[in-house]
Amino acid sequence: MKLSVILVVIGLFLVIAAATAQIIISLQIPTVGNVEATNGLTVQPDTIDWGTLTPSQTVNRQAALTNTGNTPLTLTMTHNSTVGTVTWDAENTLLQPNQSLLVSFSLTVAATASQGTFSFAITVNGS
Repeated sequence: MKLSVILVVIGLFLVIAAATAQIIISLQIPTVGNVEATNGLTVQPDTIDWGTLTPSQTVNRQAALTNTGNTPLTLTMTHNSTVGTVTWDAENTLLQPNQSLLVSFSLTVAATASQGTFSFAITVNGS
């Protein structure tokens, strides 16, 4: 009789342990990026709140660029993000004087990102 009670208790422990092993803890990574523009470009908004993200997550945000200068500008973008990769949909686009363009930025958080709060700059260049 004692042996069956022990086996039932051990069996219950194994079921609980197996269920516990499948719990996945996801990191929460608050992220904000500043968007800077050069050479006669303006950008709105100039700060992007990417939200609280998890590793490997991709999030898209938009901003409006305006060429306030007198010459056409070819757009390029750089960033200094250490939390992941930033891409956009306007690389090498020609923006005429007084023309505005709605652009999309994508941030993909690195799979190896660790817990923390991150901020970084995106620079849009016109040449």
